[in-house]
Amino acid sequence: MCNKIEALRAKLGVSKTKFIVVCVSVLMFIPLLALDLITKVIFEKVLLEKGTIVVIKNFFHFELVYNKGCFAGLGSDSLFAHILLILVSLAGAILIPYLFIRKYKVWNNWILIGLGLMNPGNVGNLVDRCIFDENGFRGVIDFFYFNLGFMEWPTFNVADALLVIGIGCIVVGFILDEKKIASQKDDQVAKILSEEENNKENE
Repeated sequence: MCNKIEALRAKLGVSKTKFIVVCVSVLMFIPLLALDLITKVIFEKVLLEKGTIVVIKNFFHFELVYNKGCFAGLGSDSLFAHILLILVSLAGAILIPYLFIRKYKVWNNWILIGLGLMNPGNVGNLVDRCIFDENGFRGVIDFFYFNLGFMEWPTFNVADALLVIGIGCIVVGFILDEKKIASQKDDQVAKILSEEENNKENE
């Protein structure tokens, strides 16, 4: 088994650390998608029966919302907007794995982990957006609600959390890449200046 895993790593042409990140990012898709879908089913059933559940008064509670807009209860309830969101989510379900496959050797681990988190988040909400009942498209089930004092955070779900954390990881990854590129450029400039100084001395 170990030999087969090592052979796969060699075939992918990546370091051991990146190989672990790639494997984790791919393998966590099913568990995270399942976590999102299962929590939606459970909280919908419980909250329909009991109503809003206060966990910490004036700060955190579970509240059932059927969101036909975009992230965390935001956006329009129009049919056009809902269909547009479905199409955007479908595009994301194709684009995210495509980028992962094409760029896993080039992009750093933060970006790969971010894509690995965004994929199940996107697909989880896509599944919800495609559910149709007697009233039309049901919408995405949201149930986490936070009141931060200075603002009421829009109700969200596990998929939304995965998307936000994933985007955060990607932003961090690109910032680190930019710093690395800038550092390499500085090193190159310093090397050139040093060579010029040595040439002048030799003259």
